[in-house]
Amino acid sequence: NEMLVAQGIVEGAEYLEQVSGEEKAEVHVITKIWYTHLGYNRTLMAAQASLDALTLAINHPNVELKVHVMLHWPRCYDNIPWMNCELEEESLPAYIKNAGPPPHLDKENAWKESWKALETLVADDSNPIASIGVSNFHLSDLEELEGVAKIKPQVVETNAWSLLYDPLLIEFCHKRGVHLVAYHLMDGIIHKADAAPFAYHHLLLVANDMTKIMRSRGLLEQDEELTAAQVVLAWLVQHSISVIPRTTDLYHLKENSASSIAKIPIMNDKQVQTIAHSVEALISGEDLTEDAFVKLTFHAKSKDVYLYWHD
Repeated sequence: NEMLVAQGIVEGAEYLEQVSGEEKAEVHVITKIWYTHLGYNRTLMAAQASLDALTLAINHPNVELKVHVMLHWPRCYDNIPWMNCELEEESLPAYIKNAGPPPHLDKENAWKESWKALETLVADDSNPIASIGVSNFHLSDLEELEGVAKIKPQVVETNAWSLLYDPLLIEFCHKRGVHLVAYHLMDGIIHKADAAPFAYHHLLLVANDMTKIMRSRGLLEQDEELTAAQVVLAWLVQHSISVIPRTTDLYHLKENSASSIAKIPIMNDKQVQTIAHSVEALISGEDLTEDAFVKLTFHAKSKDVYLYWHD
């Protein structure tokens, strides 16, 4: 599908030039090395295959393409049900098998050879690779990588769970200036609303408050409103964590796009705390003890009357 990605980038850049006169668009693409292609030569081959597939965008005069290459996993795990190390190795084409030894037979070292390959690639100015990184690495893997790497990872991708329950990994990245990317946000957080409805209602309350602010500033139309998903994404982005909100719905794609999230104003401390507690409740499935409610104020000559409502 990387060829389709390249085609889409070119079409978008050409359209941008037509409507805005902008002659060149800077576009960033992340591609990953699958665990069957760990090892120095296998990784070089996989990366080159991605670059070949992106050739249309790389060579197009309207596109300045920056490619970011990551190791998708440090190894194939026997205890992850959908991974089948031996079967996947057997299914590989001969030219991949001949490029290097099976990585599942050397799980502690294959990824280190892959990292050496990525260092070679990112140091080569003849290709558009702008950064290298890792995904699904445990803290112990990152510490080991730090000991052998000549070039440190610029990006670490981790799941939503780690943001709250693996603080040492997060601290490791922050102290070293490694950029964090979070995934599994919709399934891991938002789609768990039924398990923690009070927490979800608190997110909706923050979304409602931010909607009013944005409407007053002309950032939203009167018939538009923020969603719980958008405030969670904005909360992460405002804490310097990039997000990958996967969707097959074009409306949600626009709703959760970078341009939409960037419009959301900086949230105050109370809202940040509310979102943090709500996200933790949704991930854990242990709901907040109190539901969210809305306070309405009726102004009268003698005294104000307050009406509290919650669902």
